[in-house]
Amino acid sequence: MSDVMSPNTQAALISLGADRRSQPLASVSDDILLDIYLYLEVSQILQLRSISHAMSRSTKSRSLWVILAWEKVIHENLPWSPDAWPLTTVATRVIETLIVRALLLARTWRSGLQREVPYPSPTRCIRCPRGSVTWIHLVRSRWLLIGQEGGRLELWDLQRGDIACQATYVDGMNGYVSRGITFTAKDQLKLVVSTSTDRVYGMDLFLPHLMEDDVGPVTDEMMVLNYTLVGFSVVLDARDTILAFSRSTAENLPHVVDQRTGGCARLMKGHNDVKPQHTVDIQIRPDLIIVAKDWNIVLYSTSDVLAALEKSCSDGRALQTVLATVSLEYPGKRMAWQVSIHSSSTHKGLAFVESDDIVLGAYVKNVGRFPKSNGGWVRWALTRAVGLPWKPHTASFSYTDAPQPRTLPRLTPRVLKMCWGASGTRIAVMGFDMRCQNIVYPTVIEGFAYHELASEPIVPYGHPRWSIPNTSIEDMPWHCVLGEAAGIMVGAMCSGRVWVVDAAVPSDTVPSEYRLIPATL
Repeated sequence: MSDVMSPNTQAALISLGADRRSQPLASVSDDILLDIYLYLEVSQILQLRSISHAMSRSTKSRSLWVILAWEKVIHENLPWSPDAWPLTTVATRVIETLIVRALLLARTWRSGLQREVPYPSPTRCIRCPRGSVTWIHLVRSRWLLIGQEGGRLELWDLQRGDIACQATYVDGMNGYVSRGITFTAKDQLKLVVSTSTDRVYGMDLFLPHLMEDDVGPVTDEMMVLNYTLVGFSVVLDARDTILAFSRSTAENLPHVVDQRTGGCARLMKGHNDVKPQHTVDIQIRPDLIIVAKDWNIVLYSTSDVLAALEKSCSDGRALQTVLATVSLEYPGKRMAWQVSIHSSSTHKGLAFVESDDIVLGAYVKNVGRFPKSNGGWVRWALTRAVGLPWKPHTASFSYTDAPQPRTLPRLTPRVLKMCWGASGTRIAVMGFDMRCQNIVYPTVIEGFAYHELASEPIVPYGHPRWSIPNTSIEDMPWHCVLGEAAGIMVGAMCSGRVWVVDAAVPSDTVPSEYRLIPATL
């Protein structure tokens, strides 16, 4: 947008000072009004809508809010929901609401370090029986799935503020839900859950989008069971019909299964992998499959795995073996407590918790497209939360231009749970501080700029905290999820309490229509 205002726009802007019943304001064309709005803040546009009846229609223009989404949010790297893309498929009201929430979130992030103790409390609390919560998952930053003992799945509509489906059961499900993932295949939202009895259930979800208001009562028909697999434990990732598991009932090795054909392949570090490590996380990408273990990161070629699945199907579902392309040890040969992998087309990174510190890494570019002998490279940028930088750590093969290590201040005395946001630039952390009346601090950190060469500086600012009250040493964080686009963070405790934080509602001055989560039940 040009910084020079046209004469017609200047004349129209002068008319804005006139009384709202005046003819000059009503006679301004929509094109000129659009030009004027682009020089204003979003809050000013909404204020004009409320005080000027003549401008109410033009401030609801779809063209205006699409441009504002690009200018104010997307180009500024603020949170934007993956479900609200492309913009041509999103309702104008949803675009408008997401823009306002993104700007409120940006203000919350920036003011994080200036907040005085005591920290604010979470927005609300969902109470479940003690020790019953085994898994939580946030879908479209609105729908909260809570897995409980006995194969029970509860579905909460956080926008509406009530329980959407009091107790949804899947016929034949036994054991408790140990892990679950959601993904989209052919425009259909899918849910895959694994249970403690090594059974896997695949379902279709029929859930409204983030900001849809006309949502009726949710029924069991919104969760439709499609298939069941037996013999695999802890589903970690999925793409179309391909599922990745941490192990099978027969071997403590990661397995990949094509649920459509029944083909199966196990992933091994090498032929001498006689003492396999525990698999913590897996991510399936078009070019490679990333497996995070206790002591290292192992990379497999996706094309090799797909070929093995096809051969398994043609050989009567015989188990195939795929060997690793690259294996990278964690710096200092340390063991990770928790690993969370995040990568997308623009941001690529991984994070894991080692002892009390957050360790962040970045891997870059075409590690999955090179021949097994040579031709590719991996780069790492690693840092510790205690302020002691580690040297860049690389594999022994072709390596160039490593980014410099970054450092972060210590965030909490003990980090227990964490998860990535969808953009890869924010991470949610739950830490426990026994010296401060046993307070658990849900924290959102931003500024991890893993873009291409990871050369953008990591800015360790803007990590607001929320204080969970009445916690004890027995009430530790159990699960943590982050709906970055809406500023929703959910933490489940061992006590059965599920705390919900809405970071976009910093005060009571926010209009009620922009509150995704009501303040009370």
